[in-house]
Amino acid sequence: MKLYPPHAASLLGFGLVQDFLREQVLSALGEDALSSMRPAATLDAVRTRLGRVAEMQAVLQGQHALPFEEFLDVRSTLDQLEPFDAYVSGTALWEVRRVCRAMRRVRQWVVDSEHVLLRQVMKRITVLRALEDHLESVLLPGGEVRSDASPALHRIRRRRVHCQEALRSKLRSVLQDAVKRGYATELQPTVRAGRMVVPIRAEAKRKVKGFVHGTSATGQTVYVEPAACLELNNELRLLEEEERREVVRLLRATAARVREHAASLRVSLRCLGQVDLVRAIACLATRLNAEAPKLNQDGVVDIRQGRSPALLLHLGTQEAVVPLELTLGNETRTLVITGPNAGGKTVAMKTVGLLSVMIAYGIPVPMHADSSLCLFDQIMVEIGDNQSLEQDLSTFSARVQGLRAIADQAGPGTLILVDEIGTGTDPAEGAALAQATLAHCTAAGARTIATTHHGTLKTFAHEAHGVENGSMEFDQASLTPTFRFRQGLPGSSYAFLIAERLELNAAVLAQARALLGDPTVSLESLLLTLQKERKALSDQRLALQGRLVRSRILKLPASGAPKRAPQAREKKSKRVRRRPRRARKETAPAFIAVGAKVVMDGANTIGEVLAVEGAQVMVAFGSIRVQVNAHRLRPAQRKRKSRMVTYAQEARTAVDLRGLRVHDAVRAVEKLLDDAARADLRAVQILHGKGSGALREAIHAYLAAASAVQEYSSPNVNPGITYVRLA
Repeated sequence: MKLYPPHAASLLGFGLVQDFLREQVLSALGEDALSSMRPAATLDAVRTRLGRVAEMQAVLQGQHALPFEEFLDVRSTLDQLEPFDAYVSGTALWEVRRVCRAMRRVRQWVVDSEHVLLRQVMKRITVLRALEDHLESVLLPGGEVRSDASPALHRIRRRRVHCQEALRSKLRSVLQDAVKRGYATELQPTVRAGRMVVPIRAEAKRKVKGFVHGTSATGQTVYVEPAACLELNNELRLLEEEERREVVRLLRATAARVREHAASLRVSLRCLGQVDLVRAIACLATRLNAEAPKLNQDGVVDIRQGRSPALLLHLGTQEAVVPLELTLGNETRTLVITGPNAGGKTVAMKTVGLLSVMIAYGIPVPMHADSSLCLFDQIMVEIGDNQSLEQDLSTFSARVQGLRAIADQAGPGTLILVDEIGTGTDPAEGAALAQATLAHCTAAGARTIATTHHGTLKTFAHEAHGVENGSMEFDQASLTPTFRFRQGLPGSSYAFLIAERLELNAAVLAQARALLGDPTVSLESLLLTLQKERKALSDQRLALQGRLVRSRILKLPASGAPKRAPQAREKKSKRVRRRPRRARKETAPAFIAVGAKVVMDGANTIGEVLAVEGAQVMVAFGSIRVQVNAHRLRPAQRKRKSRMVTYAQEARTAVDLRGLRVHDAVRAVEKLLDDAARADLRAVQILHGKGSGALREAIHAYLAAASAVQEYSSPNVNPGITYVRLA
């Protein structure tokens, strides 16, 4: 996957994701693996990466965790050992031994593990047990060469110890004599220039035969090597030099053993770095409560309950981030998002881009598992003004450069994200340029999201095939954004409302409305009205669906029935209240008992008796409970088994097909009609959107051949909906 500009991922917020991963890796190996991480080239590679992360999450949550504690970076040591006969310190070689041990433990874990995808990563790790054992035989923990590493070293060190003891004994004898004579005040010999000496008062330095090796800082003490100790000091220096040569010989031989396995060590180190990185990604997925969504090759982005990873990492809690519901790529190839400033337009657009980038890297994303994403060949981002004094670029010139690159490279595998398209120049000319660019990208097959305040682009999105409006919800009462994205409806900038709320001068505000012109003001007013009506209709639809189900179950009169029916029921209720004693004396017929199946007033809906108290019976019709008089009930006929109970409470009056393929959409319509017929519904609605019109034509072709359909229509004022009347 290519990115334009090269830092496009950072513009979308991927830097926050990388910073979190950098904090989670345990070694420099993991940091290098993170730095060298690149997007996957195929969907299969993405699935493999996501599968590894899922397995690693299971490992971290299980009882048999991977041994991560010794993932050391010894590549610099291997670099130093490349020249022939080169050697390094024992400390550096001991770190190689620790890495060998870590590789062995990880490899053993792989053998015992059931995680197939993780095994594929770690199967390239080579177990170097012989090298590990050799390093342990030469070195002590910390890197010191063992005395038993060779017979020669053992002999040299034993002779050195004897020589040191003889020398110290001789020096103590000289010091004791000097103290008695008043030449010295200390009984402890010391070392100067690698030779053992005694501290003598400066005024008595000629009283002790020997060689002066320096004075103290104050000049009051002189360090003298007694002549009687000269031979012992010489022998000790020779033994120390002999020991150094033997240690170097052993380190050089050990380094040669390491050099033999340098290639396999480097491969294993890369594997350890990959394992460290997968572990960090698993920690990120847990932190974001992320999922591996469905993947497609059709350029479809179907985000359900998606949240911005950058906001989640920045704010720290999921509750603070409003989920995003957005579909792009089936009938709709271009989304034009409008709405007020600081309402979340750019965040919504960046969220789509960041989720697409993360999935290309094989990183789980915070969205519902039923969501679907694709692997884009290229993601192009135009955000910010990109001014450049060095290149003599103004805001508009920089934006035009970005749009030029987008127009040249737009194609079916491209995701294009443009923030505030058409700004930086004359509004009319900028809007025209923006519309032409969006039309070009749509025709080229790219998936495009653009944010804007240009009203003409709202009209363009409403009329053009493959283009759809979207907006950010705004609370008109409090004039605050809700940050909820609404697809299919353009938004208002709310400039006048916000200015009025902020108490801008009334005369200035009135003149601004007059200058803007009646058509534009009317359009903004219409948008506000539509948004209010849409919310009210949504609430009414839910309420009417409940009333419809209840009326069909209880056979209640329709809302247009004469008013005398409620009056009659009221009179009947009064009669019942006037004769309470008689009602209590009545008893229910024998066929009415708890659990019995009954129908009411000759209706077809079957209910179940829940309780009987005299002549009053509590009956459940589906999820609705009704208390009725026993004389209104009749035994249910078994041959007319509860058909309506199942479907009346579940039947839908509408279906949303946006984002579905034709085959899946036709099946959804078939189920809608079947359920509606069983529930005795007379009309349903099918929401398929405008798009290119292909989905609508396929649905109409199916409806024309369906025997259950009496007629259907799709009005010109709203071609995205088809109204169906059932036979």
